[in-house]
Amino acid sequence: MTTPGFRPLHVVPPHGPPAWEAPDPTRPTVPLPARAEQAPADHRAAVEDLAAGTTDGEAFEARTRGLRIGLVVDGASM
Repeated sequence: MTTPGFRPLHVVPPHGPPAWEAPDPTRPTVPLPARAEQAPADHRAAVEDLAAGTTDGEAFEARTRGLRIGLVVDGASM
């Protein structure tokens, strides 16, 4: 039974997801630690410019719009 208009967010293949073997070399990626360092650095620079008066609140908002910062470290796992 389906609900009219229902669109699932994900679908599991009938035989389960494929096993992970290796990264796809045709899809370049940026290492997570570099990205994790860059976002706070970008935000810090924007805050420093705002505090120094070299930018206004509107420019600060535009500069930081869409910036997301989050990282969970669980022991040796990331």
